[in-house]
Amino acid sequence: MHPTTPPNDFLCVTTEFDVAPHWRANYKALLRLRKSLLRQHDEHAAALSIGHEPGGHDQVDVANEENEHAISLAELAAEDSALAEIDAALLRLKNGTYGYCEETGEPISPARLKVIPWTRFSRAAAARREEVRRKAR
Repeated sequence: MHPTTPPNDFLCVTTEFDVAPHWRANYKALLRLRKSLLRQHDEHAAALSIGHEPGGHDQVDVANEENEHAISLAELAAEDSALAEIDAALLRLKNGTYGYCEETGEPISPARLKVIPWTRFSRAAAARREEVRRKAR
C-alpha cells in the first residue's frame, strides 16, 4: 500500500454508483486527481531515493543537488497535503457531507466544486479565512 493510501475501509465508496448522482462527476474528478498525484508522488520519491556519488563534485554541483533535493522534498509535502485534501473529500462523499461548507454548513456552489472538487469551504468562508491569515502575518 502506498504511504498516503488510506486503508480500504476509509474509501468504502467503490464505484461511482455508490455516490449520489449529482456528485458523480466530482467523484470521478477526485479519483483522477488522486491517481495523478500518487503517480507524481511516486516519481518524486523515487528521484529522492537515488543516491549521489560522493566526491568529484565541485561546490556548484553540490549546491545544485542540494537545491534539487529541497525542491523535491517540498513537492512531496505539497503532494501529501493535496492527497490528504482529496482523501478527505472522498470521505465526505462517503459520509454525505460533501458539498457543504465546514465553516457555515451552507451548500458550496456547484461551480466552485467543479473548479476545486476537494474544497471544504464556500467561496465566502474561504475568503474570510484568507483575510484572517493575511492580517495575522
